[in-house]
Amino acid sequence: MLVPLDWLKEILHIDLSPRQIADILTMLGLEVEDIQDGDILNVKVTSNRGDCLSIIGIARELSAKLALPLNLPIFTVEEGEKKAEELAEVEIWDPELCPRYCARIVLGVQVRESPQWLQERLTRAGLRAINNVVDATNYTMLFTGQPIHAFDYDLIRGRKIIVRRAEEGERLVTIDGVERVLSSDMLVIADAQRAIALAGVMGGQNTEVTLGTENVLIEAAHFNAGSIRKTARQLGMSTDASYRFERFVDPYLPPLAATYCASLIKTLAGGEVARGIIDVYPQKTFPKIINFPYRLTNQLLGTNLTKEQIIYYLRNLHLDVRDEGETLVVVCPTYRPDLKEPADLVEEIARLYGYEKIPTTLPLARTSLGQRAEGVSFDDNLREILLRMGLWEITSHSLIGKNEREKFFSDLEVVGVRNALSEEFSFLRPSILISLAKVAAHNFSRGVEDMVIFELGKIYRKEGEEKVLGIAVAGRRERSWRLGKEGIENDFFYLKGIVEGVLEALGLEGEFEPAQHHLLNPLCTAKVSVEGEVIGFIGAIGEELASFYEIERPLYICELSVDKLRERGKRERMFVPLPRYPAVQRDISMIVKKSLTAKTIMDKIRQTAGEWLEDIFLFDVYEGKPVPEGERSLAFSLTFRAQDRTLSSEEIDLLMKKIKEVLKEELEAKIRE
Repeated sequence: MLVPLDWLKEILHIDLSPRQIADILTMLGLEVEDIQDGDILNVKVTSNRGDCLSIIGIARELSAKLALPLNLPIFTVEEGEKKAEELAEVEIWDPELCPRYCARIVLGVQVRESPQWLQERLTRAGLRAINNVVDATNYTMLFTGQPIHAFDYDLIRGRKIIVRRAEEGERLVTIDGVERVLSSDMLVIADAQRAIALAGVMGGQNTEVTLGTENVLIEAAHFNAGSIRKTARQLGMSTDASYRFERFVDPYLPPLAATYCASLIKTLAGGEVARGIIDVYPQKTFPKIINFPYRLTNQLLGTNLTKEQIIYYLRNLHLDVRDEGETLVVVCPTYRPDLKEPADLVEEIARLYGYEKIPTTLPLARTSLGQRAEGVSFDDNLREILLRMGLWEITSHSLIGKNEREKFFSDLEVVGVRNALSEEFSFLRPSILISLAKVAAHNFSRGVEDMVIFELGKIYRKEGEEKVLGIAVAGRRERSWRLGKEGIENDFFYLKGIVEGVLEALGLEGEFEPAQHHLLNPLCTAKVSVEGEVIGFIGAIGEELASFYEIERPLYICELSVDKLRERGKRERMFVPLPRYPAVQRDISMIVKKSLTAKTIMDKIRQTAGEWLEDIFLFDVYEGKPVPEGERSLAFSLTFRAQDRTLSSEEIDLLMKKIKEVLKEELEAKIRE
């Protein structure tokens, strides 16, 4: 924006050189890029300061910094007898895009060349002189910041102004002689029959002011900044008006600017100003009120400004300030929409105080002993337990494809991914078992048969995400000269032992019970519980899952909730001294129905034996002749110990007799002697 200093000094009595003024404006955030012809400042205005795109706006900034009064011109308008509201009508059909529209009418003007002083002032400000009416609108815009447009009143059909959206494909020839094809998201100014201007951008040729114009309708409006910006970009246009509307024009300004322009036209072109102003204002804008804790100023700037100094700077900015003790209630004028919160006011104070006065200090460094977050520490501990057991950690993809979702999770609301790269990675996995099976299939297809792997990852469901532990085992282990090249099979019980080892390392005791899981073999699946709550499942891979990934080898997998393990693994461990008295071991063998689980038998033995039973261990299972069909033989090893003395053989014999009787009566067990 070009700012002639002689114009600026008419309203701000400032006795400084152009360079000094340029330096002040630059420090205020209005960078002066160069000085032309010795006294014309080329000011770069940031996009959030539309209020500074005028002589008054620049003067207002200097006034605040230098604490000088503004000497704004006092003008009066001599109005005629005819009323503006009787001469024209204004309707706003889209108040969201045009919250306010003002119109003034001047009758009987004589359009001619502007006086020399006006032509020179416009030229020095970067605009071309056209005629006295159009020049008056441009002069008003440069002075106040409010874009003004003048219509030939006699060419407005129906004497009606309608602010509406354009019809799709509607055409308008603008005053530059170019026909514009409009779309329905563009705002136009229309009369009763057609569009006569592109709102906020450029007027139409069909109502242009010419040398034959006698009556003028002056437009001063407030338009939606985003709408004007979009229209100008779509049509490849940029005008002085659109440049200002895109950066926000004060909604309180239109009536003042329209009246000022009417007064100027009457002075330059004669005529009679119709009485009153047409002001349609369906969506009112009110000043912003900010509750400002004034101490925030020094906290953010590192200064020692007093409350009085802070109030002084704010009032210099023409802000209304009311002292409420620790809080200042600040009313911000509508031409400053960039002031929204207390931090914005601190920035304004810093501008006026002077950035160069703010002390430079090194940041205060505070050090403290770092520590890992609880969740990270638990995960690392869990990872360390598994690595010590000889497992290999993997990281698999957390996305699954459309086919997997439809095959295995059709009854679940699986979380989808926006803008997925492909169908193969379009959903978040609801179970880590899918990932384990996919990794196993990948390794099997490349000749890797022995596998003991784990992953700490997340699964995703509608209710949220969850951290889980997935483990997969396959093939064999511990091949040696003693065990032979076959080694030991990595089977269900090996995987169960890994899970038990993890729980034991965390100070937890797990329970395994037969269960069903749609991804696991129904004949080899167990649910894992801790303290009565199910924390996961363990089992052989299900037939459908194996078939989908073309897995032909035995594979055993499990999924445990890390979140639930973490919650229960917090408990403090207690030191237990080594036993002082010897233990007594006895074995018991029995034949029971196959439907009776070993856990049920062990629970019954524990319940009967009481506190003397230190440990119980299943060491033999047999099915087949001579054991009857539908039954099996189980053998348990029992360890007894007292904490205060050595148990006698007679005491153990009596307890074993009681255990056998309970098993016979309650579980129908056949005790083998």
